[in-house]
Amino acid sequence: MTTRTPSRAAYDKVTATVAADTGDRCTAALWAHAAALVRHAHDHGLAPADDRPPGPDGLLKSLESLADCHPALAPLADTAVLPLWEQPLGATAWAAIEEFCDWHPALEGAHRVDGYPLGDAYQLLSEETRKGRALCQTPPWVARILLRLSLEPAMEE
Repeated sequence: MTTRTPSRAAYDKVTATVAADTGDRCTAALWAHAAALVRHAHDHGLAPADDRPPGPDGLLKSLESLADCHPALAPLADTAVLPLWEQPLGATAWAAIEEFCDWHPALEGAHRVDGYPLGDAYQLLSEETRKGRALCQTPPWVARILLRLSLEPAMEE
């Protein structure tokens, strides 16, 4: 396994491989991003460790399990939001996603649990997102300042 950040070409390659199975790049990007999200949740103790069945069906079960954890996560199991249940994934496409996730972990540091790399991955996986949406994330240095100004004083009270 490597911790190097994948190039845009690496994202394009996995998306194209999965799209050959799903029929379109948008669905391929959703599958790849969902796999990275679920892996991130399991690797960082944000999902039950014993709830990680293998394969595409296991990914769908993990999404349902995450959706049950908190109301804000309910869209993960909503087919109108994430239509993966209606777009089955074949073994070749799943193997490409697994290999990509093994080679390029969603997060490089064991103690880093923010979602910045996942947002970056979504933007790189999806041409529609790159071209049609303004996906912006608060820079980490701004987030740290906001936490210092709000959370730290609140914890001291």
